[in-house]
Amino acid sequence: MKLALLFPGQGSQYMGMCVPLIKNSLGAARIFDRASAALGFDLAEMIANAPMKVLTKSENAQPAVVAASYTLFEAFIQETGVCPSYLIGHSLGEISALACSGSISFEDSITFARERGRLMQQALVDNMGFAGIVTDLSAEAVCRAVKRARRSGYVAITGYNSPEQTMVAGARKTFKSLEYEVDNAGGQLIPFKMIPMKADAPYHSHLMRYLVPEFVELIDKIEFKPPDYPIWSTVTGWRIKNANELRSALIMQITSPVLWNQVLGRIRNIGVDMIVDIGPNKIIRNLVKENAKMPNAYAYDDERDHRAIMNAINRNSFVQKIIKYDMAA
Repeated sequence: MKLALLFPGQGSQYMGMCVPLIKNSLGAARIFDRASAALGFDLAEMIANAPMKVLTKSENAQPAVVAASYTLFEAFIQETGVCPSYLIGHSLGEISALACSGSISFEDSITFARERGRLMQQALVDNMGFAGIVTDLSAEAVCRAVKRARRSGYVAITGYNSPEQTMVAGARKTFKSLEYEVDNAGGQLIPFKMIPMKADAPYHSHLMRYLVPEFVELIDKIEFKPPDYPIWSTVTGWRIKNANELRSALIMQITSPVLWNQVLGRIRNIGVDMIVDIGPNKIIRNLVKENAKMPNAYAYDDERDHRAIMNAINRNSFVQKIIKYDMAA
């Protein structure tokens, strides 16, 4: 049987995430100690006690989500001994996937996530545009609405989250035009500024091009290695073939839409039997559940789902040893 582990992006963070693990597991505590050393401040203390508005800042939320995802991944592997068939990350989650696969070091993933968050926070400060989610419309209908709204200025689809949810972004002057077109088509446009923990900036669009040189400078400091497990890129929509593609995907990510639903459809078609949301919260699990054609999905960070995961693994024949993945295979 095939198992896919999915990693969430920014917005999955919550106060107290992984705190029980840190208190009860020496391994989890050491992971957060390593993250704190890389960042220069006590990350676990911030997650446990800082105000939510502090954790929500992109420069804090992004390394926190990566550290939590890495910790949960290590706990999952230790608890189950199961070798995942594929790793897939949503936006920031791709950094978590790279770290968990051994493609980049954990310390590099944390420092890069911090700087990535800082740059993305800058786009928010610079008021580069709006972001939002369109619901109750197919991706094809959203595409038609976007094309009509472009008569007022730049707007684009920035993520295909599920059959019921599509992310969009654009210049602020186009928001009303897009809202009008979406309403006329029978959908709803929900701006990120109305969603807690979401940053209202045009991420994954061409409006972020001005930050690409700084992203390239950051990425050039990272050493990439072949992954221990196969990774599917939600930038290209396909499985990563070599280490150079890992670097290219990170560079392209800032201006490219998240091809999440497309990748999920492809792993379904090649026989994935079970999906586990391996990051904090259960946002990714909920996105998968919006697609009725997908196999069972669970959130490792949810107590009830945790029990269901263990029951499913005990009932089925997953690979029970960790094998280094050969990218040439």
